[in-house]
Amino acid sequence: INVFARGVMSAGRAMLVSTGIPTSTTVIAVSHIMLSIGFLLYSASAFSTVEKFVIAGYLNEISTWVVVGAAVYLALGAVTGFHSLKMKVPISRALIALRAFFVLVTLAALIFGVVLLYNAGLEMTLVLSDETLEERWNSYAQGTVSERTEVCNFMLDHKCTGYTQNCYYTDVNGTHQNTAVFSTECNVQLCTSTEQQTGEGVGICGSVAEGIVLKSLLPLMVVAMICVLLTVIDAIFLFRLIRLARFLGG
Repeated sequence: INVFARGVMSAGRAMLVSTGIPTSTTVIAVSHIMLSIGFLLYSASAFSTVEKFVIAGYLNEISTWVVVGAAVYLALGAVTGFHSLKMKVPISRALIALRAFFVLVTLAALIFGVVLLYNAGLEMTLVLSDETLEERWNSYAQGTVSERTEVCNFMLDHKCTGYTQNCYYTDVNGTHQNTAVFSTECNVQLCTSTEQQTGEGVGICGSVAEGIVLKSLLPLMVVAMICVLLTVIDAIFLFRLIRLARFLGG
């Protein structure tokens, strides 16, 4: 009986190896871990180097969720890698259940993350608070002294004015006048005369700010979608393993 049992297990191992599932699972696990580490490093770099202003506060609203998503994805890589090392006949149902749990949780976290990044980067809206980048700009423009100073500095650094409109025009005497003193986005009376050299032909700050946000978040969106794809592939190999376990009676 022992000889027969060893023969069945040997045949099972041969069948398991022939499917390529162990090797493919190892590759997927390594990919999970490398992508999650890269995701975290890029996020830390992007969120820490962006200029301190409306944009930094805007990105900080989603930074926690980005870190959580990357951590969950890293955990999936660890579980998948551990399973690939422990994969044998009979196939452990406990490890299959654990891995299936992490696959489902990771998929949910990544899909939420993609929606979060899409809205923050392309729609310029924070899903969690429903606040737009323009609303944050207006809040700074009529906020504290330091916040209004940051608005002025941003206008000076990027040679732009207002968020959706040019706040100044050049009159016949060549001086700059505020065209919308009472508008929210132009409420920056603290700006010096130097910072107000924003006459005709100068860009609108809204497009500049949105460009900076998009440049920071677009790589994260691409990586997040790749992570979703790899997680689906992980689920496919797991499903194949479950089918094989049932076939072998393990």
